[in-house]
Amino acid sequence: MTRGHPADLALRMDQNLAEHSSHLHRGTPGMTVQREADLLIADSGLDDESVNFVGAAQFSAATAQTRIAETIAVVAATGRPFAWRVGPTSTPTGLRALLADAGLPQAEAEPVMWAPLSGRELSGPELPGADGLDIRVVGSAGELRDWAWALAASSHPLALTVVEFFARTAPRVLAADCPARLLVGYCGGRPVCTAEVLIYAEVAGLYNITTLLSHQRRGFGTAITAAAMNIARQMGADTAVLQASAQGEPLYRRLGFRAFSEVTEHPFPR
Repeated sequence: MTRGHPADLALRMDQNLAEHSSHLHRGTPGMTVQREADLLIADSGLDDESVNFVGAAQFSAATAQTRIAETIAVVAATGRPFAWRVGPTSTPTGLRALLADAGLPQAEAEPVMWAPLSGRELSGPELPGADGLDIRVVGSAGELRDWAWALAASSHPLALTVVEFFARTAPRVLAADCPARLLVGYCGGRPVCTAEVLIYAEVAGLYNITTLLSHQRRGFGTAITAAAMNIARQMGADTAVLQASAQGEPLYRRLGFRAFSEVTEHPFPR
């Protein structure tokens, strides 16, 4: 655990993750959000675990096994893939082991990182290799389609359900009061990298930082991450948090991020 981060950062990070995983579902036809006192389930209605979320668990030791079994039954009834995400403040202690015992083994663990934003405007030497990259904040249906396709193309195989998800949620993404900002980077007129900023629980969560394989190792990932940090600061945030892949962690460290916890992912069996 890295010292020096703001108080309650782990809790605020978990709250930001839950909001990121559900705010576009609310009010979108065919999508649902079930918010209980001890759990959140967001169902996109699509066949993709990346947009079907279970998390923010606050079970007691006495209720955990029963609530896990109930949740598995609810998810199984949908017939769709979900992933349960366990964050640093999920309870009880030992929740990961209880999920494994119930048939949801841990598939992935990613470090959670944070960085201060106050007074930082990232530019110049901190954006190496960004020549030829035009970064825009998504503000139109066309830019949103470009953003979604670039994000989908960063998955292998191509994640067409991601394109469908953002087509369905476009009115909420493009609404003036949306708490998120999407950034898309163009090179030669082609969308090649993405990032997302969500302001919630007094932190800026950075998500969906991707670069097409054909355009990696050109500094684009660093450039769009720095741009996302600048946008977050302009929106009033003084702290940013993100989950880092093994490939992305060195990049984020160069931009001042430090690990302080982890999030694990537990896919439901099909």
